[in-house]
Amino acid sequence: EARMQLKPPKSSQALTLARSDYLALARELDLVVHADRHQLRGIIERVRDHHNDERELRLYVPLAVESLFDPALAPWLVAELGANNVQSNLLVLEFEAGEVRNELARLRGAMEALQRVGVRLAFSVHDGSDTDIGKLLGVDAFSAVKLGRLGEANDSPENAWEPWSNAISQARSLGKIVVAGDIAGIADLSVLLKLGVHYVQGMPLCGWLPEWSYDFGESIG
Repeated sequence: EARMQLKPPKSSQALTLARSDYLALARELDLVVHADRHQLRGIIERVRDHHNDERELRLYVPLAVESLFDPALAPWLVAELGANNVQSNLLVLEFEAGEVRNELARLRGAMEALQRVGVRLAFSVHDGSDTDIGKLLGVDAFSAVKLGRLGEANDSPENAWEPWSNAISQARSLGKIVVAGDIAGIADLSVLLKLGVHYVQGMPLCGWLPEWSYDFGESIG
């Protein structure tokens, strides 16, 4: 998963703005699309400079639904990928389920345009109040779904993940990739393995890294 943090220019303090911080400001200033493009351009350039073609890589890049409403996103992305000689299938554009749920009819054309570019699309959901995501799973454009851990960090793995069991089963039956995010500890893995998720993400496995590497020595038992 890729992330972008912003640091105020010429700041004397070690201050960085996470996505949840700067996205709210960007919405107030009507700069969400600009922020998402800035993130995408930085990621594409980093892939260009650091990716080894012999190592499989697929980056999940969170974007706001406002970017889907931008008709220029698809042609802009084609130009950026071409200019940097980066393959489009390395990117998975990830959108919040709550943002796209009520706009599906308006967004289908935009999602189809991005599919033609060659990038993959995913949606993520972290709200335990609604584990019925069948409507979104039924959208062919979404090839992957990311499910967040429910409840508190000290909740048992069974209580945290079992509410997603039906969604995971349905996603797998539709041929979609299932990613479990925000895992709380290694104990989650046995439950997730039984449920049939394909990939897991979370700080207990590895912290954020500046390079395309993975050090199992950073994992905790």
